[in-house]
Amino acid sequence: IQEGVAFHFDIAGVEFVNPAAGRVLWEDVTALRLVGRSGGAGPAVAVFAQGKELARVPLSFLDASPAVIDSAARAYSLGRAHLDVAALDSVL
Repeated sequence: IQEGVAFHFDIAGVEFVNPAAGRVLWEDVTALRLVGRSGGAGPAVAVFAQGKELARVPLSFLDASPAVIDSAARAYSLGRAHLDVAALDSVL
């Protein structure tokens, strides 16, 4: 992943810039969650639409904490989406 913006939220949805470009509207987001294990780059933030994973970025590559990502997702999606951090239980 290149240095710079990996993804961002806005009132319409989630836009991924790295590793692959793509946009998902909030009404199409079925999950925003941490996935993966503690090995390598660790868990990643992944966005799912209609049950299918569309993009993921390792959390260790981001400068925002899971709490900040969750708050932003809840605010921009007007409560429709949040970051599921259950994967952190298996890391810790």
